[in-house]
Amino acid sequence: EMAATPQVIALTCQPGDGPPGSRLAGSAPGGGDSEVPEVPEGDGSGCLGTAGGPGTRLTDSRWRSYPARPDQVARVRALLAVMLGDCPAAADVILMADELVTNAVLHSKSHEPGGMFRLHILISEGDSVRVEVADAGGEWASPGGRNGAVDGSGLGGRGLCIVAALASAWGVLGNEAGRTVWFTVGWQGS
Repeated sequence: EMAATPQVIALTCQPGDGPPGSRLAGSAPGGGDSEVPEVPEGDGSGCLGTAGGPGTRLTDSRWRSYPARPDQVARVRALLAVMLGDCPAAADVILMADELVTNAVLHSKSHEPGGMFRLHILISEGDSVRVEVADAGGEWASPGGRNGAVDGSGLGGRGLCIVAALASAWGVLGNEAGRTVWFTVGWQGS
Protein backbone atom coordinates (compact mmCIF):
# COMPACT_ATOMS: atom_id res chain seq x y z
CA GLU A 1 0.00 0.00 0.00
CA MET A 2 1.41 3.38 -0.99
CA ALA A 3 1.75 5.88 1.81
CA ALA A 4 -0.22 9.09 1.33
CA THR A 5 2.44 11.47 2.56
CA PRO A 6 2.95 14.35 0.11
CA GLN A 7 6.52 15.21 -0.74
CA VAL A 8 7.83 18.56 -1.83
CA ILE A 9 10.65 18.26 -4.32
CA ALA A 10 12.84 21.28 -5.03
CA LEU A 11 14.08 21.49 -8.60
CA THR A 12 16.61 23.78 -10.12
CA CYS A 13 15.86 24.07 -13.82
CA GLN A 14 18.44 25.86 -15.90
CA PRO A 15 18.17 27.49 -19.31
CA GLY A 16 18.65 24.82 -21.91
CA ASP A 17 17.12 22.05 -19.78
CA GLY A 18 14.68 21.09 -22.52
CA PRO A 19 15.38 18.62 -25.29
CA PRO A 20 17.31 20.01 -28.28
CA GLY A 21 15.01 21.71 -30.78
CA SER A 22 12.13 22.05 -28.32
CA ARG A 23 10.66 25.30 -27.10
CA LEU A 24 12.26 24.46 -23.72
CA ALA A 25 15.78 24.35 -25.10
CA GLY A 26 16.43 28.05 -24.62
CA SER A 27 14.78 28.96 -21.34
CA ALA A 28 13.73 27.63 -17.99
CA PRO A 29 10.26 28.39 -16.65
CA GLY A 30 9.78 30.87 -13.84
CA GLY A 31 13.36 32.05 -13.72
CA GLY A 32 14.92 28.71 -12.83
CA ASP A 33 13.77 27.40 -9.46
CA SER A 34 10.58 25.36 -9.32
CA GLU A 35 8.95 23.58 -6.43
CA VAL A 36 6.39 20.81 -6.65
CA PRO A 37 3.20 21.75 -4.80
CA GLU A 38 1.73 19.46 -2.18
CA VAL A 39 -0.56 16.84 -3.65
CA PRO A 40 -3.97 16.14 -2.11
CA GLU A 41 -4.52 12.60 -0.92
CA GLY A 42 -6.30 10.21 -3.25
CA ASP A 43 -9.91 9.19 -2.78
CA GLY A 44 -9.02 5.55 -2.17
CA SER A 45 -9.89 4.52 -5.73
CA GLY A 46 -6.27 4.71 -6.87
CA CYS A 47 -7.00 7.98 -8.63
CA LEU A 48 -5.33 11.10 -7.29
CA GLY A 49 -7.84 13.40 -8.91
CA THR A 50 -9.68 14.18 -12.10
CA ALA A 51 -8.36 15.58 -15.32
CA GLY A 52 -10.52 18.68 -15.10
CA GLY A 53 -12.14 20.67 -12.33
CA PRO A 54 -15.55 20.18 -10.73
CA GLY A 55 -18.28 19.63 -13.29
CA THR A 56 -15.83 18.47 -15.97
CA ARG A 57 -16.98 15.37 -17.82
CA LEU A 58 -14.40 12.58 -17.85
CA THR A 59 -14.47 11.06 -21.35
CA ASP A 60 -11.85 8.33 -20.89
CA SER A 61 -9.97 6.82 -17.97
CA ARG A 62 -7.66 3.82 -18.19
CA TRP A 63 -5.30 1.99 -15.85
CA ARG A 64 -2.50 -0.10 -17.32
CA SER A 65 0.26 -2.04 -15.57
CA TYR A 66 3.58 -2.60 -17.31
CA PRO A 67 6.77 -4.51 -16.54
CA ALA A 68 9.37 -1.90 -15.57
CA ARG A 69 11.57 -2.39 -18.62
CA PRO A 70 12.89 0.27 -21.01
CA ASP A 71 10.99 -1.22 -23.98
CA GLN A 72 7.70 -0.41 -22.24
CA VAL A 73 8.26 3.34 -22.58
CA ALA A 74 7.46 3.08 -26.31
CA ARG A 75 4.27 1.13 -25.51
CA VAL A 76 3.11 3.95 -23.23
CA ARG A 77 3.83 6.54 -25.93
CA ALA A 78 1.87 4.49 -28.49
CA LEU A 79 -1.12 4.08 -26.15
CA LEU A 80 -1.21 7.82 -25.44
CA ALA A 81 -0.96 8.69 -29.14
CA VAL A 82 -4.03 6.54 -29.86
CA MET A 83 -6.00 7.76 -26.86
CA LEU A 84 -5.28 11.45 -27.47
CA GLY A 85 -5.89 11.39 -31.21
CA ASP A 86 -6.08 14.99 -32.39
CA CYS A 87 -5.69 16.60 -28.96
CA PRO A 88 -3.61 19.76 -29.48
CA ALA A 89 -1.55 18.96 -26.36
CA ALA A 90 -0.81 15.35 -27.39
CA ALA A 91 2.90 15.91 -28.08
CA ASP A 92 3.43 17.59 -24.70
CA VAL A 93 1.46 14.87 -22.87
CA ILE A 94 3.46 12.13 -24.57
CA LEU A 95 6.79 13.86 -23.80
CA MET A 96 5.90 14.34 -20.11
CA ALA A 97 4.58 10.78 -19.75
CA ASP A 98 7.75 9.50 -21.40
CA GLU A 99 9.81 11.34 -18.76
CA LEU A 100 7.77 9.98 -15.83
CA VAL A 101 7.73 6.41 -17.13
CA THR A 102 11.47 6.53 -17.83
CA ASN A 103 12.03 7.70 -14.24
CA ALA A 104 9.91 4.83 -12.92
CA VAL A 105 11.80 2.29 -15.06
CA LEU A 106 15.31 3.57 -14.40
CA HIS A 107 15.26 5.23 -10.98
CA SER A 108 12.64 3.51 -8.80
CA LYS A 109 12.63 0.14 -7.09
CA SER A 110 10.32 -0.94 -9.93
CA HIS A 111 13.44 -1.68 -12.01
CA GLU A 112 14.24 -4.64 -9.75
CA PRO A 113 13.45 -8.12 -11.15
CA GLY A 114 9.70 -8.58 -11.58
CA GLY A 115 9.05 -4.89 -10.94
CA MET A 116 6.05 -3.10 -12.41
CA PHE A 117 4.76 0.43 -12.82
CA ARG A 118 1.18 1.58 -13.30
CA LEU A 119 -0.10 4.21 -15.68
CA HIS A 120 -3.41 6.02 -15.18
CA ILE A 121 -4.71 8.25 -17.95
CA LEU A 122 -7.70 10.53 -17.41
CA ILE A 123 -9.05 12.50 -20.36
CA SER A 124 -11.67 15.23 -20.24
CA GLU A 125 -11.92 15.93 -23.96
CA GLY A 126 -11.84 19.63 -24.71
CA ASP A 127 -10.70 20.46 -21.17
CA SER A 128 -7.62 18.61 -19.88
CA VAL A 129 -5.54 15.45 -19.64
CA ARG A 130 -4.08 13.96 -16.48
CA VAL A 131 -1.43 11.23 -16.37
CA GLU A 132 -0.29 9.41 -13.24
CA VAL A 133 2.68 7.03 -13.06
CA ALA A 134 2.94 4.87 -9.93
CA ASP A 135 6.12 2.96 -9.15
CA ALA A 136 7.66 0.95 -6.31
CA GLY A 137 9.33 3.99 -4.76
CA GLY A 138 12.93 4.13 -3.72
CA GLU A 139 15.33 6.89 -2.86
CA TRP A 140 15.17 10.00 -5.05
CA ALA A 141 18.43 10.50 -6.93
CA SER A 142 20.10 13.77 -6.06
CA PRO A 143 20.74 16.31 -8.82
CA GLY A 144 23.83 15.22 -10.67
CA GLY A 145 23.30 11.70 -9.37
CA ARG A 146 23.45 8.55 -11.43
CA ASN A 147 23.08 10.05 -14.89
CA GLY A 148 23.07 13.83 -14.69
CA ALA A 149 25.48 16.53 -13.81
CA VAL A 150 24.59 19.51 -11.66
CA ASP A 151 25.94 21.86 -14.33
CA GLY A 152 23.59 20.35 -16.95
CA SER A 153 26.36 18.69 -18.92
CA GLY A 154 25.10 15.16 -18.13
CA LEU A 155 22.76 13.16 -20.30
CA GLY A 156 19.94 13.14 -17.73
CA GLY A 157 18.45 14.98 -14.82
CA ARG A 158 16.07 17.24 -16.75
CA GLY A 159 12.88 15.16 -16.91
CA LEU A 160 11.05 16.77 -14.01
CA CYS A 161 12.14 20.22 -15.25
CA ILE A 162 10.43 19.43 -18.56
CA VAL A 163 7.29 18.36 -16.71
CA ALA A 164 7.40 21.51 -14.56
CA ALA A 165 7.67 23.66 -17.68
CA LEU A 166 4.88 22.04 -19.69
CA ALA A 167 2.30 20.93 -17.12
CA SER A 168 -0.55 23.08 -15.80
CA ALA A 169 -0.03 21.31 -12.48
CA TRP A 170 2.01 18.36 -11.27
CA GLY A 171 3.11 16.69 -8.10
CA VAL A 172 4.36 13.68 -6.20
CA LEU A 173 2.52 11.47 -3.73
CA GLY A 174 4.19 8.75 -1.70
CA ASN A 175 7.63 8.00 -0.35
CA GLU A 176 10.39 5.40 -0.64
CA ALA A 177 7.81 2.60 -0.28
CA GLY A 178 5.85 3.67 -3.37
CA ARG A 179 5.37 6.86 -5.33
CA THR A 180 2.96 8.35 -7.85
CA VAL A 181 4.05 11.29 -9.99
CA TRP A 182 1.28 13.04 -11.89
CA PHE A 183 0.65 15.96 -14.19
CA THR A 184 -2.31 17.74 -15.69
CA VAL A 185 -2.24 19.76 -18.88
CA GLY A 186 -4.96 21.76 -20.61
CA TRP A 187 -6.47 20.26 -23.76
CA GLN A 188 -4.96 23.06 -25.85
CA GLY A 189 -1.54 22.68 -24.22
CA SER A 190 0.52 25.12 -22.22
